[in-house]
Amino acid sequence: MPRTVGIGKQDFEKIITEDCFYVDKTGFIKEWWENKDEVTLITRPRRFGKTLNMSMLEKFFSVRYAGRGDLFEGLAIWTEEKYRRLQGTYPVIFLSFADVKETNFKDTREKICQLISMLYEEFRFLLDGDLLSGKEKDFFDSVSAKMETYAATLSLKIKPDRTGERRRSRGSDLSERAGGQREKKPGRESSSCGWGLNETVFTVQ
Repeated sequence: MPRTVGIGKQDFEKIITEDCFYVDKTGFIKEWWENKDEVTLITRPRRFGKTLNMSMLEKFFSVRYAGRGDLFEGLAIWTEEKYRRLQGTYPVIFLSFADVKETNFKDTREKICQLISMLYEEFRFLLDGDLLSGKEKDFFDSVSAKMETYAATLSLKIKPDRTGERRRSRGSDLSERAGGQREKKPGRESSSCGWGLNETVFTVQ
């Protein structure tokens, strides 16, 4: 029986679990990983599958999907043992602006700030420990849909920690809280943008 072509589907897990038609692009995972770039920008017009590719990366690397190799079985990336071991071993931050469709600046800005605020809420558990300083916790609490522009900019800024040890402890805590193992992880970032506001920020910490 032929597979259904799911129009507008941008979630990799849904496409696989619902057995929709999928053109295997998992080779991009290997290409991106082995390039070792700290930042990757992918520019394509709308509907070229940028968000779907970012979703694929998230499901492959995120510790939240540890043990979900079933999503990649039968695909190109799963033929190499090195990458089978890599799946589900990294804390991942995934932020998509694909659903920002407001028609004026004020509403667009507020929608983006709301998305950032929702992302911060997913990691609110960090406020319970001592991995963040008092000032960092105060800034964390200031992130909201109504935050000032400078705060929104800072909320997405990836900056080096004051010490390498602090960076390692943060990564380990995120990995353990999400079910992963304590291990030093390098930071990687990938972004995609089309013609208009359609950007996904994907980071591996």
